[in-house]
Amino acid sequence: NSVTSIGENAFSYCESLQDISIPDSITSIGESAFWGCKSLQNIAIPDSLTKNEIKGIFNDCDNLTNFDVKVNSIFYCSQDGVLFNKDQTELISFPRGKKNSAYEIPSTVRIIGDRAFYGCRLLQNITIPDSVTSIEEFAFMMCDNLTNIEVNTNNNHYSSLDGVLFNKNRTKLICFPRGKQKYSYEIPSSVMTIGFRSFEHCDSLQSITIPNSVKVIEDGAFFDCKSLQDITIPDSVTLIGKSAFRGCESLKSITIPNSVSIIETNAFSGCSSLKNIFVPLSDIERFKAMLPDYVHIITPIP
Repeated sequence: NSVTSIGENAFSYCESLQDISIPDSITSIGESAFWGCKSLQNIAIPDSLTKNEIKGIFNDCDNLTNFDVKVNSIFYCSQDGVLFNKDQTELISFPRGKKNSAYEIPSTVRIIGDRAFYGCRLLQNITIPDSVTSIEEFAFMMCDNLTNIEVNTNNNHYSSLDGVLFNKNRTKLICFPRGKQKYSYEIPSSVMTIGFRSFEHCDSLQSITIPNSVKVIEDGAFFDCKSLQDITIPDSVTLIGKSAFRGCESLKSITIPNSVSIIETNAFSGCSSLKNIFVPLSDIERFKAMLPDYVHIITPIP
């Protein structure tokens, strides 16, 4: 009998595997099936593969340079080695080892998929066309050298300023490129929401200025910003999300204003240098329940 499926983690971390031929009998590939195949350079997607959750299957394939999809595939296609759905309205995966320093997303694309550019360490510039209406979570995660995201000015859903990605009217900051070599950054005064993992792993940033317009700091917004030393939360902020400052190991003190009503789980977890948090006198008991035990809570706010 012919093999019809490749199971979950079937080839995960087979680090010597350079090439593999998937037979046309395969209709499904399990989650993380090729995760961590660091020597794999080319993958051929057979015609028989039915629509399944292909995202993430090839994560951590550092040398993968090409997806090759048979022309008769019903659900997928490839262009210049990049994996798309059949009608190229969704960009599914940009090969991690592809040597482009710049990439212009085709004008057919409406969706940039979850982890679409995950770990593409050679990419420095990405251009988003006016056709894109949705950018899914983790789309640009672990792009170490990404310095610039440029959005077509005719796009009705997204915009960019100095290479930073925002929604159209810049009320939400979506992604600060990880490779931007800036020691300080002043968030524009139009921003009301600092988005999910928007500054994640931005190791060069030491100081960030948050304007009084910001109301929400979403989950993981400053996750693992290891060099971040100076940040002031303005009294416009009402919510600090889960793991918002997690892993900010250089952060020494922070002031929580009266306006903050919610601090989610692990907001300051792993902030190993954080010794002092200044909170309003009236809210000391509330904040004690929200903050790590090792942090010294000081009142009143100086």
